[in-house]
Amino acid sequence: MQWLIDIIQAWVITLGYLTTGYIDRGEAAVFDFDKDDLTADADWHELDLSAIIPENAKLVHITGNINYGVVAKHFAMRHTGYAEWTTINRVQTQVAGVTNFFEFSVKLDSNRKIEYILSDVAWTTVDFSIQGWWL
Repeated sequence: MQWLIDIIQAWVITLGYLTTGYIDRGEAAVFDFDKDDLTADADWHELDLSAIIPENAKLVHITGNINYGVVAKHFAMRHTGYAEWTTINRVQTQVAGVTNFFEFSVKLDSNRKIEYILSDVAWTTVDFSIQGWWL
C-alpha cells in the first residue's frame, strides 16, 4: 500500500499542492508575543519568526491588538529593509484607552524575519499571534 501513498504524494507535490497556498496554524490559546517581548523606542527592530514558521514560507499572517492611554501612538511591521510607509502594515491608537485590533500580512525575508516599530511609550497592551503563513 505504501507504493500508492508514494505515487499520490509525488503527484500532489508535482501539482504544487501542499507547497503553495495558505497554512492555518490553528486556534492559539495564548498570544505568541506581548509588549514584554518587544522594544518600544520608536526605532525599527528585527523579529525572528523562524521558531514558528517553516523555511518555505513567504508571507506571514498576524493578528493582535494594541492599547495605550494617548491617541496617535503606533505599532507597525514591515518586510526587512522596506522604507516606504505605503508598503508597511501599521495600526495606531485612535481613542485614549480603547483597544485597537489589527490584522497584518508581512513578507518574510529569507531567514523568516520581519521588522517592527513601536512608539516610545509604556504600552498598556501589545499582543499578537501568528495565525498562519503563505508558502
